[in-house]
Amino acid sequence: MGAKIKIIIFSLLFMLNIFAQDFEVVKVRGDALADGDKISVGDKLAKGVQITCDGKGSFVQFKSSAGSIFMLRNGILKLDRRQNNDSYLDLVRGKLYHVLNKGKTKEKVSIKTKQAVFGIRGTKYFIEVKDDQSYLCVCEGVVRAKDLRTLINTDVAANEDLYLYTNKDPEKKAANKMMIMMGADAFKEMGYPLK
Repeated sequence: MGAKIKIIIFSLLFMLNIFAQDFEVVKVRGDALADGDKISVGDKLAKGVQITCDGKGSFVQFKSSAGSIFMLRNGILKLDRRQNNDSYLDLVRGKLYHVLNKGKTKEKVSIKTKQAVFGIRGTKYFIEVKDDQSYLCVCEGVVRAKDLRTLINTDVAANEDLYLYTNKDPEKKAANKMMIMMGADAFKEMGYPLK
């Protein structure tokens, strides 16, 4: 085999290895599975993996290779990455907390639910998905939500909530203080307290 072919093969294997390990698990409590296999701290999760985290108090915290920090509580989430290294996650149910510091990464993150697609600009927020509703609470920064029923974009700033439904128009409100406190507790637990 020629030297050029060996270099090409090595480069391809290196690139496949990088893309195969897009997310790393940093904390786990309770029952957390990746495609049916138990998750442990330090595990690498590739795009396409489905995380399931069930049971009272259970969660899995993980980070993307581009710098985002996520925590899934009592839910189901499918991981994905785009060719440009952006994160695209499909939240089926449960709560997803996210920290993105635009000063440290250029990563773009989109979260899809049955009711909406959320575009993240650099912030701390969480999304909760129940049967026919997605709920967004922004603790810091701005999140853009695109209602999949009406295709209308809504920008949601810090201390605002947005309710998105399967069968009616979205509702934007001042943030519920209890939900902000819940978010603050979760971000502190993640190691990224609110300012």
